[in-house]
Amino acid sequence: MKLDEKQKQNICDLIKRSLNLSVRLQGFLTDDEDNLPLVDFLSTGQTIKEGQEAIENIVEQIYFDMDGWEI
Repeated sequence: MKLDEKQKQNICDLIKRSLNLSVRLQGFLTDDEDNLPLVDFLSTGQTIKEGQEAIENIVEQIYFDMDGWEI
């Protein structure tokens, strides 16, 4: 089964939300001894904008790769 455009977009939106809000890196601790959020790790500036853009690029690549997926 191939995914239609709406299904692909829904999946990508969920992946992007999860990567931005939920994913934390084990072994990388903040000053508060919490695991560092992925979006913070990917950010090189004063804000998380760079990390969000990096996640957007990852999710965009996944979107295009879905054309080759068989589900």
